[in-house]
Amino acid sequence: MTKSASSPHRASALQAFPVPSRPKGSGAAARLAGADLATLARQREGRWRPGLAEQPLHSEIFASAGDASGAGFALALARDALAAAAARPDPLAEPQDRRHVLWVQDARAIERGGRPYLHGLPRDLRDRLIHVAARSPEDALFALEEGLRCRDFACVIGEIAGNPRSLDFTASRRLSLTAEKHGIALWLVRLEAEADLSSARMRWRVAAAPSARPRWNHDAPGAPAWAAELFRARSHIPGQWTLRDDDGRLRADRPARPETAANLNPRPLRRILALWCARLSVDRWRLGQGLEAREGADAEPTALITETAHGPRIAAVNDAGRAAGVQPGTMLADARTLCPAVRTAPADPAGDLAFLEKLAVWAQRWGPWSALDAPDGVLVDVTAVAHLFGGEARLLADVEAACTKRGLAVRCAIAPTAGAAWALAHYGPSRAIVGPGDDLLARLADLPVAALRLDEDVLTVLRRLGLKRLGELAGVAGHVQDGESEAASRDALQRRFRNRKSPAANPLIRLDQILGRVPEPLLPVVPQSMPLVQRRLVEPIRHRDLLDRVLADLAQDMARELEGRGEGARRLEIALWRVDGEVIARRLELAAATRDPDHVIRLFSAKLDDVDAGFGIETVRLRASWAEPLALEQGEIEASAEKRGTSLAACIDRLTVRLGTEAVRRPVPRASHLPERAVRWQGPLDPVPPAQGMLEFHRRPLKLLDRPEKIAVLYASPDGFPQRFRWRGEVREVARVEGPERIAPEWWRERSSARLRDYYRIEDAAGRRYWIYRHGIAGDGRGGDRKGRAPDWFLQGLCA
Repeated sequence: MTKSASSPHRASALQAFPVPSRPKGSGAAARLAGADLATLARQREGRWRPGLAEQPLHSEIFASAGDASGAGFALALARDALAAAAARPDPLAEPQDRRHVLWVQDARAIERGGRPYLHGLPRDLRDRLIHVAARSPEDALFALEEGLRCRDFACVIGEIAGNPRSLDFTASRRLSLTAEKHGIALWLVRLEAEADLSSARMRWRVAAAPSARPRWNHDAPGAPAWAAELFRARSHIPGQWTLRDDDGRLRADRPARPETAANLNPRPLRRILALWCARLSVDRWRLGQGLEAREGADAEPTALITETAHGPRIAAVNDAGRAAGVQPGTMLADARTLCPAVRTAPADPAGDLAFLEKLAVWAQRWGPWSALDAPDGVLVDVTAVAHLFGGEARLLADVEAACTKRGLAVRCAIAPTAGAAWALAHYGPSRAIVGPGDDLLARLADLPVAALRLDEDVLTVLRRLGLKRLGELAGVAGHVQDGESEAASRDALQRRFRNRKSPAANPLIRLDQILGRVPEPLLPVVPQSMPLVQRRLVEPIRHRDLLDRVLADLAQDMARELEGRGEGARRLEIALWRVDGEVIARRLELAAATRDPDHVIRLFSAKLDDVDAGFGIETVRLRASWAEPLALEQGEIEASAEKRGTSLAACIDRLTVRLGTEAVRRPVPRASHLPERAVRWQGPLDPVPPAQGMLEFHRRPLKLLDRPEKIAVLYASPDGFPQRFRWRGEVREVARVEGPERIAPEWWRERSSARLRDYYRIEDAAGRRYWIYRHGIAGDGRGGDRKGRAPDWFLQGLCA
């Protein structure tokens, strides 16, 4: 390691562009790794449907708190996913998944929508449900994350009301990562909430829909139905459906609107900006020398050379060298015969590529994403962006002006495809623009075949065939009247290049890419900031023990910074600024990613033994110039839990320690006909006492309110059901009704004068389904009613 005499405030010409971090020996770490954009595009063509085997593990459902449509839809999606997973052939899987289901609610969700009612749940889930009543959204998020870590849960369902501050993008990202790491699916129901920023893989808007009429009673509410809109999904196209529960199976009746092109949002035609740095190597050399164009050493013939097996070869030449007859690609010895006075400097291809990456990130000022076009170009997506600059012509003028200001000679063009934009930037007129309605091949007809971005040997073959211009390929491209001639021309070229699979070796593939017939995947550049921590000291330090103390503080800060990013350092660099301006740098290469501060301190201690503090060190900076993903680690006691997930007992312990034993319960049946007494709550791991099965003649609601809420009946027959009622300030018209189901009081618990209850399962005009009851009968003389007053009505349950 060497000392540097630069100052921390010194800036070079290359620092005008942001610096993306990249690993050692690779110039492509800032690009999107391993993702084939064409494959992703094909995956998005599929529309979601019930029964898909592969579904995202984190979904959000936005619904009203005035009915149980959100909870019912989440439960239907969960059962559909579990059924699809069970249908997959897996010889190691159990015949039936009997793992538990965790249901988490915060206090507001319970208050607004009630708790899950055991007798309203599907039969296969009644003995597997564990319920968590969280006091706050923070506790609910904690319970959800702990449930996703537990290997004994088949899935997790959550309900959170409103938009709490704790449920931000970071919290949703934690839920997504935890679900994907442990393979446990989460359906989070957002009650009365706005669709804010979230990392959920699928996001739904759900409302109750009118149900289909039952076969035996057309006036009764039918099976649950929902009007569902998938408005965000990473692997499916958004859409709308009417979904229903068909005897435990989720079915899609039809899309809510016809699937025609008129219903799809029109997408703007793609516009690609090609930026070609015609003299990238020479401009970098000149800027590194601090020279202006055609001044100083740049005014003399200069060539940048690379060493080859046959001697130095010229890689780039400045304008003075070209005027003297020196051409790139020739050997230096041959060039000296033409221009003996030519000066040489070493070329830097790796530095050019690194500079091009910085330039690509900087070029994102003109578009949302950019891609490298090595070795000397950048492609920028400027779709629907040009109006911000006053049009595409002004956009190109701004590009040239900004690059010229930084000493770069560039040519640029805009076209519908990347290949066409590249061709115009290299061989077309200055600031060329091909409009969306222009004939692309006609605009490119006068360009040479080299504009197809083909290898040299392929270009040689085309020239020998007499094809020198793109216009001469019009018959091959289908721009002739005779279809047989077109087919014959393509067939001739196909036979000539049938063994050439690479696009750069096959002119037909390149031509179809230019015309937009064949997709051309581009890898966007993703900027990444390098973790950096520093200490500016009040007084300069000269002693080693003080320096070790500062290093320990920086190592702790770096560990926290890396932990927050989920990364570990592979290369660390420490820089010490002395009072006299000298900078002492030390670099540390690590075999594996780490963020252990003690390990970093031990390794750096040996490298700081020869540090000369001079008159004192005033600034110390530690930077991780190469970082890799590194999962969060816990103590040794949690090693198995991180690999295989926590057990059910460990998960329950964590939940009860934070939330209390009364918050984590399990519903079990109790021998009683009264709904509020038919279920009791016990510890999740307590043994279930034997109970007699109930004869279920009537359906029960999915959720039961903690306390029945009184409703105002606006019109009702003396002994019948209401035609409309008011609940929570809203009037609901009754469309269908089933009942009454009379439930008498328990004579061994209550007095004989207790009033009877007549329960009705109703559905309003919007499809929302409720469970209400009339408390007593007019003139029955029970419950202290001696004057024959009308009975009271209550709403006690919400149906799916």
